[in-house]
Amino acid sequence: IDREIEGIAELKNSSDKAFDDIINKKRQIREYEIICEKEQMLRTEISDLDGQITLFKQSGIADQIEAMQSFANEDAEIKRIQLQNIEDAKKKQETAHSELKKLISEYNQRVKAIRTARESFVSSVLGQDDTVKIDFIPAANRESFEKMIKELTGKDGTKVNEDIQKLDEIVFGKRGLSEFRTIIRSLRKGQEVKEQFSSVFRKVVPEMDDDNFFRMEEFVPKDELVVSYKPEGSKRFVPLSIASAGQKTTAILTFILAYGDVPLILDQPEDDLDNKLVYELVVKRLKIAKRHRQIIVITHNANIPVNGDAEYITSMDSDSVFVKKKYEGTLDQDEIRSEICDVMEGSEYAFSMRAHKYHLRISK
Repeated sequence: IDREIEGIAELKNSSDKAFDDIINKKRQIREYEIICEKEQMLRTEISDLDGQITLFKQSGIADQIEAMQSFANEDAEIKRIQLQNIEDAKKKQETAHSELKKLISEYNQRVKAIRTARESFVSSVLGQDDTVKIDFIPAANRESFEKMIKELTGKDGTKVNEDIQKLDEIVFGKRGLSEFRTIIRSLRKGQEVKEQFSSVFRKVVPEMDDDNFFRMEEFVPKDELVVSYKPEGSKRFVPLSIASAGQKTTAILTFILAYGDVPLILDQPEDDLDNKLVYELVVKRLKIAKRHRQIIVITHNANIPVNGDAEYITSMDSDSVFVKKKYEGTLDQDEIRSEICDVMEGSEYAFSMRAHKYHLRISK
């Protein structure tokens, strides 16, 4: 499992580098675009100079005109060299666009590899457990998108949050990332869009530096991790987003107890769980997990130390003003059993009374 985690971390680093390569390539393309933006102006200037040179030749005026014609020739030649540089830049720009497509494809492959590795990791941890399911929904994490917008624009507040909400509906709706990119490119150029964004957002997008804009333009949201739990006796899984507190605890505990072999400390794992779930979930999984790791549990529920077959039990002295042990040992010792019965069951009499009312026979 540790090797799997290291492998996922390496894939993540590789993915981040691939994204940086995309940004660097877009920066290079932008540099070529700036050079090429002068093309039409240079062509117009060269045409004007050629016209002047023709007029000079036709004028018949001698020395002064000859000097002006020579200057115009030199100026036109310089501009032709600049124009040739633009032609070279256009070719490089075309090559860079092809390289960019390849980089984006490689980045998408790395993102997919991370998803596959995470799915494999979850599967190896949960094993045959059929009560908890963890799914990865591609590029569906809204929080990562919202965080990106705020970080790259450097803006926050009510108006920006309203803008983000509109963008959320586009990105995670039917229109998708491609429509989002079209919108921000239009805003970047000062063009009108049909969506009503705040003046803050309309102003900040054109003013962003190129790197930040490229990162916004090429951003892909993280995968959404959806944890679901199947309650006892149910045939369907319940997403934790709508699950009860007890169901959430059940799902999380299932993963925690299944993952790893390092010592584990659990503080009152029975919280939010009824006694039936404590036995069916916590106790049963504790008995499995303790075969390959040390587990220390702080608890007020008798099911855990008793039915969980605790190897060693420590009872704390609640009457002391200091942290002080009262008893320690195993269930084979009379004082340990008596302490559990008194503290966790309410006393032997209370335990017997409940058993009597349940019509249960307790053998001593």
